Amino acid sequence: MTHTEFDLFQADLIKEVFQMNNTKGKEYSNGDDRFGNFNRLSLALGIPNITVGWIYLAKHLDSIASFVRNQKVYSTESIRGRIVDAITYLTLIAGMIEEIQAQPPMEVVSNLDKKVCFICNKEFKPYELIINDPSDNKPFHANGCPEK
Repeated sequence: MTHTEFDLFQADLIKEVFQMNNTKGKEYSNGDDRFGNFNRLSLALGIPNITVGWIYLAKHLDSIASFVRNQKVYSTESIRGRIVDAITYLTLIAGMIEEIQAQPPMEVVSNLDKKVCFICNKEFKPYELIINDPSDNKPFHANGCPEK
């Protein structure tokens, strides 16, 4: 591949990344917060949003590594699609890093003694067992949520 051919290839690939941001990005964020999906899972799991981003990225990197080893695709998504996804997640992680670095330093406080339900955002103590009544037709809340 010549330099010119590669430049055209790269521009086309980056165009796909931008298209992904305008489609799936809007769908997953569910609002104005570009990191909405990551932030909701961050609260539900008690881990930083950037860790959620890394987990999502790692899935695609595993798939790319499998392709590098075997030169085969085992799913319906193309290897190019996985690469576009990985680039997208890297840019999202870069955005989260930018957001973190733009904030004044904070004291880190552990939240291992509390959790937040990702449906209703109410805090609850982990390992509190509250069982849903299947006949009440309420949405599924995190295990231990007081709304459960």
